[in-house]
Amino acid sequence: MNNSQCPRNPWDSQNHVSTELKDIKNWLKTVFGIVEAARIRGNRIRELNKIQSEAYKEVEEIRGLADPKATEIYALEYNKNPLSIELFEFTRTMQAYPVIISENATLVLSTNNDLFQFLNGINKQ
Repeated sequence: MNNSQCPRNPWDSQNHVSTELKDIKNWLKTVFGIVEAARIRGNRIRELNKIQSEAYKEVEEIRGLADPKATEIYALEYNKNPLSIELFEFTRTMQAYPVIISENATLVLSTNNDLFQFLNGINKQ
């Protein structure tokens, strides 16, 4: 029996080794691609969190500067004349009602109540 007639071991085939190496190479590319995608996603999430954090910090700094200024303006206007005082008191009362009163609440108001006087004034106009 000469070499050409001997059965060949398929594992010794150069072709088989080449195919196996290609499969391993493709598998490694896939794994490294998945790892790289996860790294990119993680970096993107970290960057978004950083941007949100910085934006929140900036908003709070602006609010910290604006609130005292708004309070100062209200205080100056509040003390200018009696009508301003009355308007601001009425406005604050109106802002409080949605917080205090539920949707299906029934109100019993005295005729001296700001809300009653306001609603009564609307009907006369």
